[in-house]
Amino acid sequence: MTTMQELWSTGRWVDLALAIVLAEVLIMAWLVQVTGRHTWFRAYLLNLGSGLCLIFALRSSLADGGWAMPALWLALAGALHSADLWLRWHHQADRGPVRPD
Repeated sequence: MTTMQELWSTGRWVDLALAIVLAEVLIMAWLVQVTGRHTWFRAYLLNLGSGLCLIFALRSSLADGGWAMPALWLALAGALHSADLWLRWHHQADRGPVRPD
């Protein structure tokens, strides 16, 4: 049995976090198939992609393989996050101004 100290010192806890996020994506994709409602899933894909890129950046940084791979993952995470914000902003602009109820 792996102890918490071994998980922390080897960086395997990052792999565990990655597995949990990937399981989350698979469960959400399954829910899309069951319910047939897919618009909310597409809205989360950029956000999830950005988060996964951050996890990969952390993992590659802990692997101590240099600066290029973490920088690449961080740049990709920033691009996906920017695309997510851009789409949210334009979607909100289509709805019109927010009015209090």
